[in-house]
Amino acid sequence: ISKISDENRRAFLICNARNIDKRIENEMKLKQLSLYDHLTGVPNKAFFDATLKRAQNEGQRPVSVLVCDMDCLKTINDRYGHAKGDEALKTAAELIRSSLRKADFIARVGGDEFAVILPGAGEDQALRVVERIQKTFTDHNSEGSAPSISISIGLSTVNDTETSLEDALCRADMNMYSRKQHNKALTAD
Repeated sequence: ISKISDENRRAFLICNARNIDKRIENEMKLKQLSLYDHLTGVPNKAFFDATLKRAQNEGQRPVSVLVCDMDCLKTINDRYGHAKGDEALKTAAELIRSSLRKADFIARVGGDEFAVILPGAGEDQALRVVERIQKTFTDHNSEGSAPSISISIGLSTVNDTETSLEDALCRADMNMYSRKQHNKALTAD
């Protein structure tokens, strides 16, 4: 806005306006790309790491952390093609998300791996969430959808502020790999 006067000392304001809708839209798209996984639409690892750090700093306890890893993505990709593998990843993300509470936070943190933060959830409540996720996958597979998809889930709960949530994430990851090995042993028989 500029103020000018004419020879009769009358004041005028000149306003120069620009439509920035497109710039705002582009900024929102960039933010979306930087925080969300483009394939599944769930938050990405960077967003997860920031959320985990915030949960650590807020100090609300208990907090449970889940690590969910698809058991069969390589097989799906090899047998049915990468388009089916991508579809399976999207389905897995949606099945996990639909099993969570409103306050829970899911992210895709690796190729076929998802992590979940369950604020305020002690071990018993977290186990109920795990059971709900597993039931959702079982129900999906019983509908006859091919290929069938399954996940291994590791869980860790923190009840005190001295234990870091990063340590809990590592424990959940180790628990998930232990579960994955157990599942492989069951299917090898």
